[in-house]
Amino acid sequence: MPGIMHTLADINPVSLVVNAARALTIGDGHALAPTLGTLAWLGGLLLVFVPLAVRGFRQA
Repeated sequence: MPGIMHTLADINPVSLVVNAARALTIGDGHALAPTLGTLAWLGGLLLVFVPLAVRGFRQA
């Protein structure tokens, strides 16, 4: 896979969730990084879409 595609695949939120779940399932101690990445994605999506949803409901 080309370099940029590999980087994008590594920070993909679905990949992060799968990696965290896999690490927690097998008892690997390296589940913190993908878990924090997943939480960062969640926080970022909430910061973007909650204000948009509130604005949309107020206009309706």
